[in-house]
Amino acid sequence: MFPLLLFVAAHADDAHPRDAEPLEAPGGVPVAEALEVHAWAGAGWVAHTLHTGEQVAGPDVRMARMGARVHYDEQGDIFAQFEAADGTARLLDARVSLEVGRHLELRAGRMKASTSAEYLIPAPIFHHVNRARLVDWVPKRHVGVEAIVTPFAPGFDVQAALFNVAGSEPVEGAGMLAVGRVRFEPVHDLQLHLSWTDHLPGHSPDPSWQPEHDQLVDGAIELDHDGWMVHLEGLGRFDHAHNGRGVVTFASLAYRFGDDPEGFGVEPVVAIDHIVEEIGVTENAAAGLNLYIHGHKLMQLTELELHKLPDGRTDQGIYVQLRGGV
Repeated sequence: MFPLLLFVAAHADDAHPRDAEPLEAPGGVPVAEALEVHAWAGAGWVAHTLHTGEQVAGPDVRMARMGARVHYDEQGDIFAQFEAADGTARLLDARVSLEVGRHLELRAGRMKASTSAEYLIPAPIFHHVNRARLVDWVPKRHVGVEAIVTPFAPGFDVQAALFNVAGSEPVEGAGMLAVGRVRFEPVHDLQLHLSWTDHLPGHSPDPSWQPEHDQLVDGAIELDHDGWMVHLEGLGRFDHAHNGRGVVTFASLAYRFGDDPEGFGVEPVVAIDHIVEEIGVTENAAAGLNLYIHGHKLMQLTELELHKLPDGRTDQGIYVQLRGGV
């Protein structure tokens, strides 16, 4: 069954997708002087053969999103985004940013935590159908405040954030989630990422309440140059009484045949996850072929995934997806 993709969009002058802000959608359709909107979707077919021998197949809707941004020249912006992949609309992002001079940006609202470099890659320009297993360990979107400092020049910045771990409103004793990140681009198209995340308990914490995340350290190297895409990332989980300690590493390699970033291209891609936990070792491998029909605005992805569980059992899945939007 070939996937069906439906979205309402128009062409617009936009930058190369990798130049987009990591917490926002690439591109967008301007509808007013300071307002732009974007929409994208990803749907397809998935077939699984589980380690029990059971076979499961059916349609798979991966993305159905719409968002808008109001931006003020050299002052900041307001960004909001909704998703309805499961049939029910829910808020993904809602944040306000304020630029204070040339070297400081302040953000507040619901947004991605900056723990994982892989998770910060916007979904529309992601090279795989599924994200790496390491993102299962990191905080996703939370309500909080963040400061981004660029002390010298573009290509080096420091982020510091505090998030509410209990939801949209504080809960007595739940504490806060602190995230710090350093990003450095020593040469064009090469980025180095190092982050630290820690749960800060509140006053008189409830001993029965277990935080979802505690101490995490993440490091990554990202190269996207002349058709090559290399992503290496490792994450360590420490002092977590609920989930236990562990280390996960992720490596991804792709090469795009086709010089026009907005035109047709063919891209083979491979990736592997290696997860070491107290319960044992899990390995995931993926190999796929991406067809850029109209750059990242319209892509077709085919991917085979193999999973090896700690007890030695294996399962596999085949994914076919059509993804597009502006």
